[in-house]
Amino acid sequence: FYHMPKTGGTALRYLAQKNEQLEFHSNQDVSMEEIKQQITQWTMSKDIVVGEGQKVKFIELHYALEPFVFSNDDLVKWRADAKENNIPFSVFTVLREPVEAFLSFFNFFCIWLSKAGHVQCPLPHDFNKMIEISPDNPQARWLCFATTLSLNEKYDDQLDSFDSCASHLPDMMDSNFDWIG
Repeated sequence: FYHMPKTGGTALRYLAQKNEQLEFHSNQDVSMEEIKQQITQWTMSKDIVVGEGQKVKFIELHYALEPFVFSNDDLVKWRADAKENNIPFSVFTVLREPVEAFLSFFNFFCIWLSKAGHVQCPLPHDFNKMIEISPDNPQARWLCFATTLSLNEKYDDQLDSFDSCASHLPDMMDSNFDWIG
């Protein structure tokens, strides 16, 4: 589950954690590299789905991510390995209506986190500041740069531009997600 911020993912996380048929995993307490190694191991394990009562592994990717656009090679490999080993494998995400998402991203990542002392979001917290801080689609920005309001310098030099990245998202999402809610 590729958890896009402010799209209801926390509710899905809660439901997955409480579901007795699921074995919940997240990259909250481990690095992306560690969770990727774990997924690789699972997709290559021929005996992972045998046995009465075997739980479905549910992996939430949300914290300290590398951008989704960097995951194509991993997803292709995991799918191929899973298919070869007869392991059901699917990837999904949830998006939000763009205007509501834009307002929710700004309210949470700028105003709420600023008041909580986690970020410095300059005043005034108004419409003009929102457009200045997040001039484009924050959901696409999350998929391209794993950040919502400004570019993450960590990946800034690895991608041509937001426009270039965003133009490739529909095809990448279509080929990598089994379901988009």
